[in-house]
Amino acid sequence: MTENRSFTIRIAITNSVAVAGLLGSFCAVLFALRSESERHRLEVLHVTELEKARSAEAIVAALQEKNRELQKKNDQLIAANLKIRKAQQSSARVANKVGEVLPYLTHTQPRLAQELSDAVSNLPLPPNKPGGNHGPIGIDMNHWDIDGAPRRTPLTVERVEAALKHLKSRGVCFAFIKATEGVTFTDPTFDINWAAAGRAGILRGAYHYLSFQTSGADQARHMYEVVQPQPSDLPLLVGVEPGRVDKRLDSFRSKAGILKSFVREIEKLSNRKVIIAGPRDLCAFLADDPDLKANLRWTGSTGYWGGHSHTGATGKRVSCDFEQYSRAGQMEGLSKKLHLEVFNGSLDQLRALTSR
Repeated sequence: MTENRSFTIRIAITNSVAVAGLLGSFCAVLFALRSESERHRLEVLHVTELEKARSAEAIVAALQEKNRELQKKNDQLIAANLKIRKAQQSSARVANKVGEVLPYLTHTQPRLAQELSDAVSNLPLPPNKPGGNHGPIGIDMNHWDIDGAPRRTPLTVERVEAALKHLKSRGVCFAFIKATEGVTFTDPTFDINWAAAGRAGILRGAYHYLSFQTSGADQARHMYEVVQPQPSDLPLLVGVEPGRVDKRLDSFRSKAGILKSFVREIEKLSNRKVIIAGPRDLCAFLADDPDLKANLRWTGSTGYWGGHSHTGATGKRVSCDFEQYSRAGQMEGLSKKLHLEVFNGSLDQLRALTSR
């Protein structure tokens, strides 16, 4: 009995040792597998990190190359801008000299005076007035294909709004938009341009071309039927084109009643003062007229004339509130040539006109 029990114990011990050996072998195999798996994982991770590092290096190299290209282009632009600025400064000096002699040539050699005026309007004048104390810049709009797109491209509020926002980013602060002419004509693009200017956040004003063939009061009522300015809008403007009246002031004085009739009626309807636009001689006439001298004045003479005052046919220097300095102005990003204007005051003073 004792021998059988001892034999059983020995068998149990032997089996236990065998099982322990098997467990040890299994653990060793398992450990080896885990080690191999970890080694493989680390190798994959290392390769991934290497690929990321190489990719980052490639990106950095590409960015550095792009930066060098941009720097080169920037240097070229700076050099080109310097050349343009010199050309503009030279053109401004020429325009100023022409402005000094043009009033005298107007009477003695009118054809030469007109040729000089046209030549100055095509000079590469600066986008702002020469010198550091220029006022806010604006444009005027009529039948406007603003962005130079093909004629058959539909003119939409969105198109004009996008172009005006682009101009605003380039420093344009205000726009005067043609509304009417005479007693029957309404600019077909007025509604689009007017809405687009409002959406673009540019100060806007409407203008009327005065006809000397019909009643001034009737023309004023026609304009006010088309546009009633909001409190945030600039005053209404009436334009007297140089070719629409005799160039002699005596002849204009005989027709001034139509302008005065228009001004009285439109100011009664809108309850606001009107801006009067015309050639320098007209500005000189307005400054001396007791009925019109309180109105803001706008000279439509082309070219920059060297300051805020002009010598008209009367020989008197006259201050103008607005001034057109180019009929062929250009803004980066637009192919359309623009009529560029400047307000002879600050932006705050321009904004204050909305409540005038």
